[in-house]
Order: sequence, then C-alpha cells, then structure tokens
Amino acid sequence: MLKRLIAVFCVFISLQSCQTDEPSKGEVLFNQQCARCHIAPDIKDLPYDIWEKNILPDMGARMGLQTPDYDPYKGYSYEETLAMMATNTYPKKPVITNEDWNTLKEYILSRAPDSLRRTEPLPKLSMELEKFDAVPVRLDNNPGSLITYLEYMNDGDKMAIGDIQNQLRIYDFEKDTITRTITASSPVIAYNRNKDGEYLTEIGRLNPSEISSGKFSVFKDDSLQVLKEKLHRPVHTLAKDLDDDGDTEFIISEFGHFTGKTSLFRRVDDSLSGTTLLFQPGTIRVVAEDMNNDGKQNLIALTSQGDENITILYQDAPLEFRAEKVIRFSPVYGTSWFEIMDYDNDGDMDIATVQGDNADKSQVPKPYHGFRIYLNDR
Repeated sequence: MLKRLIAVFCVFISLQSCQTDEPSKGEVLFNQQCARCHIAPDIKDLPYDIWEKNILPDMGARMGLQTPDYDPYKGYSYEETLAMMATNTYPKKPVITNEDWNTLKEYILSRAPDSLRRTEPLPKLSMELEKFDAVPVRLDNNPGSLITYLEYMNDGDKMAIGDIQNQLRIYDFEKDTITRTITASSPVIAYNRNKDGEYLTEIGRLNPSEISSGKFSVFKDDSLQVLKEKLHRPVHTLAKDLDDDGDTEFIISEFGHFTGKTSLFRRVDDSLSGTTLLFQPGTIRVVAEDMNNDGKQNLIALTSQGDENITILYQDAPLEFRAEKVIRFSPVYGTSWFEIMDYDNDGDMDIATVQGDNADKSQVPKPYHGFRIYLNDR
C-alpha cells in the first residue's frame, strides 16, 4: 500500500512539473510577436510607464490594431504619410486577435518594473587637463554646434566639418583657419577623396523619413556634380578599393526610417552602379578589415535601429559578400558606435561597442548603456 501511494505521489509530482514547465500563452505570444524582426527584449529593461504609454501603442499599430489617442502618422506631411503607408509597417488589417493582444499586453505589463535600477555614480574625476591644452576652434559666427560630420584628415593636418547649414568646411590646423567651404543642398554626412576626385554624401532629410532625397556628388571644377542615384537618408560612406583592382568602391549606409539598406556602389560616368548588401534600416557605420585572416577585406557593419547588431560581410570572392550576424543586441540598447581593434594582442581583430542612444520611444536612463568589448576567438 505504501509503495502504491509513493508511486501515485511521484506521478502527481511529475505531472505538476510538466504543467509548470509549459509556457503560458502570454509568454508564447511575446516570443512570437516581439522577436519577429529582432531579438525579444527583456521586459525588465524598460519601466511600466514606458511600456504602457510608448512601446505598446506602437507595437499595437504595427500589428494593425488601434490604440485610443495614438496615431503613428501624427505630425507627418501628406507626402511622408503616403510613403510610410507604402511600407506596410502599420498594416490596415490586424495580424493578431484582440484577445491575443490583450493577453500579450497583460503579460508584459505584469512583468514590467516600476522603475529601472539606478547605476552607481562614477567617481569624481579632476576636470583639469594635465597633459593637454584645450584650443578652441572657431568655425563660424553662428551660435551652437550643429555638426553633422566631423573627421580629422591625416594627410595635411586638416579637419572636415559638415553642418546643418549644408556647409562642408575644411579647417587647417597649421593656418588656424577655414581654407575651403563647399555648399551642398542638404547636410553633408561624409567627405571622401581618392585619385579620381572628391565626393560628398548628403543626407537629404535629416529627420526620420521614408522619402529618398539623399545625394552623392563629385566636386569638380569648383562645382558639385550630383550623380543620378537617390539615396535613402545616408549617414555614412566608406570609400575603399575592396578587391585590389585599382578602382574605389563606395559602401553607403542608407539609414532610412522604416526601410533602409547598405549598398556597394561603383561610379559609372555620371551615375552609380550598385548592389545591395544588407536590406534593413538603421546601419550607421561600415568599416573594412580582414576579420578571418584570409587576406581579403571584409566589411563590418553596425545596425542601430530595430534589429541592433554587428554584421560581418565576408568577401568570399572579389566583391561577393556573405553576411553573418555575429553580435545581436536588444532593440532597446541604443547601440551608437563601434571600433575594430586587437584588444588582447592575439593577432585577430576584436570589436568594441558603445550603447547610449536614448531617443525615440524609451527616453529613460538605462543602466545597460555603456562600453563593451567582444573578443574574436575564432
């Protein structure tokens, strides 16, 4: 009799264990719906009020559901609204039932914290510059520093500066003055030079937009020759001879808005001939480096919106690339920069990232913002 009771009790415990391990409907919906375009965020990474007032209304709109007092097209022009609608980011027909949506919202809000943990304050550092002398550089007489592009030019001890007034200025450190000014039609975000000339990349519309109005121009004979290709909010251009054939390729990161892409272009007369390498929005920087020691230049791209990640595009054959996402971040991390370096001096290149973008729909101090190093152990 005792043995039979023990057996029944063990079966009961086993059944209870199986029932406990079964994920709830809310958890299933969260993993399905919140990981369609990026990795599922940790619910505890955002406080309750941010989820309730900002994130969930936009999530609902992206599932074709309306939230009272929330219009995802509010504040956009008619032209912009039509371009946004064409992406089907906010579908007209629901892709989830109201019952499932309410279950998903309840699951998220029941697990969201009231606030995020506070980070320990950094130790107070001396504000005195002991090893450097600060020398202000005056670029113009306008108040504020509305800079869209800044790069030090090793050859010649100069600096290139783009601003929101559509100016590209070249500052000469030795002469302590602006030696050249080029006026574009929109803010300049990149300035590249090679044996064939000087190239400017203009963003077009600075604010989020689905309208492609960016430009790639050649500066020649004291004027800008705009190439025919329209670009979708480009934010970075890498100029590099990637296949060692003597010609320069241009890797342009079209950040876009709901849509965007990263493309490889070659100049052909007065136009660009291109191939899309990554078809996703949010890429802010691409660098070239041999990441697997095979003698070929690979491309390393940082995507900072939605599916935040580091992607390595391995060049298996001349100008033929294979994309591999090697690091993925939560979509709330706000990844804003990266550098390539051999941090541990083992002969291969490592990746350092910075998370700190705090705009869009989750403006709250985040304890996971900071600096991270990823070692290449392949």
